[in-house]
Amino acid sequence: MSLKSIVLLLTISISLSSLTFAAKKYESKTGESKDNPAYTGKGGETSVVTVKGISQIQKAGEQDAFDRAKEHALRLAVEQVLGTMITSETKVQNSTLIEDNIMAKSAGFVNKYEVISDSRDGNTKIVELKAWVVLTDVKNSAQALGLLQKRMGRPRVLVLINEKSMAGTPLNTVKTTLHTLLSAKEFTFVDEAQLNKVLAARKLDLNLVSGADANALAEIAVDAGAQIIMKGQANAAELDLSKNQYTAGTAFKTVAVSLSIDVINAADATVLASGTVNARKPDIAAEGSLLKGLQETGKLAADDLLDKIVKKWDDMLNNGIEYDVTISGVTFQEARAIKGDFSKNIEGVKDVADKGFANNVQKFIVKYTGMAGDLAGLLTEPGKSSVKLDMVKYDSKSVMLSKIP
Repeated sequence: MSLKSIVLLLTISISLSSLTFAAKKYESKTGESKDNPAYTGKGGETSVVTVKGISQIQKAGEQDAFDRAKEHALRLAVEQVLGTMITSETKVQNSTLIEDNIMAKSAGFVNKYEVISDSRDGNTKIVELKAWVVLTDVKNSAQALGLLQKRMGRPRVLVLINEKSMAGTPLNTVKTTLHTLLSAKEFTFVDEAQLNKVLAARKLDLNLVSGADANALAEIAVDAGAQIIMKGQANAAELDLSKNQYTAGTAFKTVAVSLSIDVINAADATVLASGTVNARKPDIAAEGSLLKGLQETGKLAADDLLDKIVKKWDDMLNNGIEYDVTISGVTFQEARAIKGDFSKNIEGVKDVADKGFANNVQKFIVKYTGMAGDLAGLLTEPGKSSVKLDMVKYDSKSVMLSKIP
């Protein structure tokens, strides 16, 4: 009797898809009772959660601690909902994990909240609140975009696109498309009259400015009151359709359009986002095809750049923005104490780097989850710093303070 080979193949495939919610009664914004806190409302799915935030009571007083505890609770509310509203699909084959995709909603914000209780335990302030958290794609929600724009200081945008007709005359097709679409997404733009005034003072031609380097554009943008620059180049070329089986012998013309745009931060000339999009739109005339192509690339660029800008801003606000902080009139010992105050008393400070001390001037790089003006305001509040400070000036990337004698 011959020995037969026995092959045993065991394949285990498990697919899990779950969406978990707390089994409690919740009250919606309209007063309706919901067994499930997740329901579709305006702007996306809304969850109602109850959370507690805490904060240490510092020299600034109990009201300051209340505000920080409330902010802590609001952040926890969003984090709790984002952590719950997760769909996990896991497949295991041959006892090996081959796929584990965790998909969470891209953004959450508190649409409404109610303070349930306000108490303290020793030096700890405790704020309990009920929060209505909306989960939505930020770029598709005017409300969420408005909140994000507000946190970023509502920056104004300067759009400079080099685009020309087939004959070489300047056009504004892409620029107009970007203005229209991004205005609907809560973006604000530099006044054209102010821009022309700045260019006239510098004896510059608007049609040539878009070709300038980032540093030169940043200076122009600041003078015009812009914080963000969208610098672009549109290139066009008519295609030869004589050998195309579908268009040969017809009157149709097609112009291929390629649009490249950089989004630049005017404060330091750094690139926040960039992208290139392409379009081909046939028409009975080459000029008509070009205009259609420019409009289409404008639409594609608006969507692409909006997505990248939102992600960049979200990262900056969650992980912190670096600011140059200069404090004058302090001793070395006072500077050491102030460095400790940043992390201890200023909510939102992620990191503080010492950049040197000389002639009673201390320099720091502070990573902070907010705008420069907010940081300057907090540092000058009573009780926030071991040394009384006065604000000298600030811009989008730096803060200058001095010791009050």
